[in-house]
Amino acid sequence: MQIYHYDPETGELIGEGIARSNPAFGKPEQPEYLIPAFATTIVPPIPTRSHEVAQFINGTWTVVPDMRGVIAYSIFGAVTPITTIGQTLAEMGPTDTKPTPSPEEIRDAVVIAVQDLLDRTAHERNYDNIFTLCSYATSTDPTFAAEGQAGMAWRDLVWTTCRAIMEDVIAGMRPLPTVAEVLAELPTFVWP
Repeated sequence: MQIYHYDPETGELIGEGIARSNPAFGKPEQPEYLIPAFATTIVPPIPTRSHEVAQFINGTWTVVPDMRGVIAYSIFGAVTPITTIGQTLAEMGPTDTKPTPSPEEIRDAVVIAVQDLLDRTAHERNYDNIFTLCSYATSTDPTFAAEGQAGMAWRDLVWTTCRAIMEDVIAGMRPLPTVAEVLAELPTFVWP
């Protein structure tokens, strides 16, 4: 006898098998079968579309949406993974299409990424951040003064490059770049 196994928590179809006859009951011509827990002899329907699954609830198979693993994006950029059978994007309100960031959002992300690059570079020589590194430009110690002056010149060149990229975008001379594309165009820093 064919049986269909379902998940005890979600009710989704997880496999099928053959039930064994119970030798303690029934007649050889009409045996009784051992049906394990979380299995049924009721034939499940076959889902016809993607993101559907057969689910056994209260003794009945039903085809329900299965959007688990789909990432839902709100219009405000919030990200929510769908983790429950039966949950749909329509119920949640968002979409599975990542919203295109606005030019302002990209600009803000670029500013944060560039500032992080500047600060991480300053950390290489144990300065707190780029501001601290630049403050040593007038130091009486020749090493600190050289590092501070190099840091200040590089910081200015980085922001000048960023401004030129954005001016080209505004003028229509190039498409809006990603954060990674901007970072790739920045000059590298060489410690003195």
